[in-house]
Amino acid sequence: MKRIELLAPAGNFDALKAAVCNGADAVYLGGKNFGARAFAGNFDHEELAEAVKYAHYNGVKVYMTLNTLLNEYELENAKKEVQYAYETGVDALLVQDLGLYSYVKENYPDFPLHASTQMHIHNSAGVETARLLGFERAVVARETSLDLIRQFCKQGIEIEVFVHGALCVSYSGQCLLSSSLNKRSGNKGMCAQTCRTQFTDGSNDKRYYLSTHDLNAINALPELIEAGVSCLKIEGRMKKAAYVAYITRLYRQAIDAYYEGREFRVDEEMLKNMMVLFNRGFTDAYLYDRGASSLYDSSQPNHRGIPLGKVTGKKKNFVYIKLEEDLAQFDGIRFVNQKDGFIVNKLYDLNRKLINGARKGETVLLEYKGYLQNGEKCVKTTDYKLEKELADLKQFKRFPLNIRCSLHKDEKVTMTLETAGYKVSATAPQRVEESKRAPMNEESVRKAIDHLRDTPYYLQDFACDMDENIFVPVSVLKELRRRALTQLDELRCGPHRKSYPVQIRKEETAYLCKELCETDAKGNEEYCTLSENEGTADYLLYPVVNPYSEYTSFENVAVSELGGLLVPAKHKIAYYTLNCANSTAYRFLRSLGFEAVILSSELGPLEISNMSLNGEFHYFRSGRRDLMNLKYRPCIEGDSIAQSGEVFPVVKRKNRYVLLENKEHGIELDEGYAFVRKTESI
Repeated sequence: MKRIELLAPAGNFDALKAAVCNGADAVYLGGKNFGARAFAGNFDHEELAEAVKYAHYNGVKVYMTLNTLLNEYELENAKKEVQYAYETGVDALLVQDLGLYSYVKENYPDFPLHASTQMHIHNSAGVETARLLGFERAVVARETSLDLIRQFCKQGIEIEVFVHGALCVSYSGQCLLSSSLNKRSGNKGMCAQTCRTQFTDGSNDKRYYLSTHDLNAINALPELIEAGVSCLKIEGRMKKAAYVAYITRLYRQAIDAYYEGREFRVDEEMLKNMMVLFNRGFTDAYLYDRGASSLYDSSQPNHRGIPLGKVTGKKKNFVYIKLEEDLAQFDGIRFVNQKDGFIVNKLYDLNRKLINGARKGETVLLEYKGYLQNGEKCVKTTDYKLEKELADLKQFKRFPLNIRCSLHKDEKVTMTLETAGYKVSATAPQRVEESKRAPMNEESVRKAIDHLRDTPYYLQDFACDMDENIFVPVSVLKELRRRALTQLDELRCGPHRKSYPVQIRKEETAYLCKELCETDAKGNEEYCTLSENEGTADYLLYPVVNPYSEYTSFENVAVSELGGLLVPAKHKIAYYTLNCANSTAYRFLRSLGFEAVILSSELGPLEISNMSLNGEFHYFRSGRRDLMNLKYRPCIEGDSIAQSGEVFPVVKRKNRYVLLENKEHGIELDEGYAFVRKTESI
């Protein structure tokens, strides 16, 4: 069985080092542009090259995120990023945009591609489509259940699953809320996290109805490994290096324990450390289909920390706190009701003497000018000592090295190094001499060579094929070892790729027609109307969320997600939820037999006018868009939520709940262009 890969986030170089030194098998990072976390530190070209070198030197792979939608101009610039990533030795690209996918497949066929979670792969048909398109790996939707994951892992493509970190409340790649309300598109990596803000419901209660707990699936690791998952992914490119270090370390320990046949349990200290580094409460609701009550947390959207104590009194500018947890100078705290957080720069005992720390059960004084009531709860939001310890990075991995030497009289000295499938040989210009004093033996050669403390290697096996009564200067052996190690490092740090060709063949998609198109059109299906110069045509709209790959047999169909891409139909169009944002994506969809393509609804008139489509395109012009596609209904009273005077209906659709737009969406273009209207029934 191939060992599962642990994939950690790297929002900056400190986080990258934290991930590598704490046991990550791979890291994912973004460049300065076109990544789904535009506000992370990210890496410029020089930093990217250094990051790849550092990671590869430590046996860690680097995956680069180019997983945003790209308009025409952006796609041209993204092509330059692809070239640089390819030349730098990045191990794989994570992509969302179908145009970028098409370009990379055509121009860099040996550059592995991972289908980002932004591609909304949530069913077996989507996994199969990704495989046929030549993706090496599919990053499946966070909403995917363990039962479906088991099914996906049997489909001949690597499956990557999120196991820890923040959750999007909407299926990724299908959320328009931030774009609609804040003009910051999640599909562009600029999500404003509108879902973490307050809304009112039917009772006029103002709460964080769309905010979710954080994912924590560490207890599900054995089931995920046994399901056949290829990669476990930690979310957190916006998180601090200390967070990345500890969460990576914990999951490394859990994975290693599984393969060593040991039981792993998260103890009280581990849980406390996880919580103080960052948590919104933890959940595994999606994996086990536990429902809305296990997913949503409408009380607060931010870091909860851990309980620290309660206010027992206040005198002038001092507040008394009875501790339920240890507290040290430079820790971060927050008074819960006041939502007022700060760093403890000065800490006092009851005699108002400065102290460095205090234990659970003691009462301490802090300087605080605000109003507080007795009994006010206080939480610890950062642990200075823990973060300082985690910042002390040490080399995590060392690799076994096999060395073979050949020393024969009057011949040049040769040395071969081998580790983890990499092999190099080096030859010294000097020739082996006959010994005039003390001849060398195998042990003296080994002693001269075995100086590896400052390298990522340790000597596992050594052999020396040598004549008797010979001599080679120790300096020659050491220099030869140095040159051989340099060659080995260069080989390990360079790109290592194989081809992942597009595999679409009609005979391989036969199952889609046989197994996925068995039911007739029902009266409760959705349709969209395609308006053209000659008139209008109605198309059955496949559901955007379709976990069990149920594709109704119908003559005219509108495909709304990747799983329906290869489903046969007499007439099919690509719906706007396929996120076609540039002419390369448009041509790719047309090459798959789509008679018409409805462009991404996030494009504006100027962006559309810059596309080379020869006037043949459609756009969403009439109807309310689905701003969010939710697996579980929010815990609200009534059938809508509201914010800033805008009301957003929450309606039940097949396999999902939808947060509808407040009003009809549409853009105005020159007359003559076709448009699309969405309807609930034919």
